Amino acid sequence: MGRDTINVISACAPQVGAEDHLKEKFWTDMEGLIQSILTMEKIFIGGDFNGHVAKDARQYAGAHCGIGFGVRNNERQAIIDFSLTYNLKIVNTCFKKRDEHLIIYKSGTHRSQIDFFLVRNPNRKLCTKCKVILADGVTAQHRVLVLDVLIKRIKQKRQQLLIPRVKWWR
Repeated sequence: MGRDTINVISACAPQVGAEDHLKEKFWTDMEGLIQSILTMEKIFIGGDFNGHVAKDARQYAGAHCGIGFGVRNNERQAIIDFSLTYNLKIVNTCFKKRDEHLIIYKSGTHRSQIDFFLVRNPNRKLCTKCKVILADGVTAQHRVLVLDVLIKRIKQKRQQLLIPRVKWWR
């Protein structure tokens, strides 16, 4: 987009009950992907990471803004570590919302926030809003998570096409 390169990545981590080697392979593949992208390029990662980052993560201020939902689980640490290692911010944790607008997965009495958007810390300011759409989602249990991003396009000056003129009076 203009002079900027924007990388949009969709991810789906193995479920909580999956084997450890599958989870490790997922995070290794994600690391390889992020390492292949230049640091000056913008990254927007959205996906179902199957981890609960919960609220109040002051010790992880580089990755977590302190707003979240639910109770932490083991997969949470993988998301936090990945975000801290690659200077990514978990954008969902930066916008104060009612709990109903943070819940992405609902099944009976079980509610959780397992889908997240990750962006590079310098690009966090481009994110204007992160919200859960309360209407029916793709499935009955999952809701749609939306990230609003404002990217300003710099207009380039057009070079004027000079048409040589014949000066008849000379």
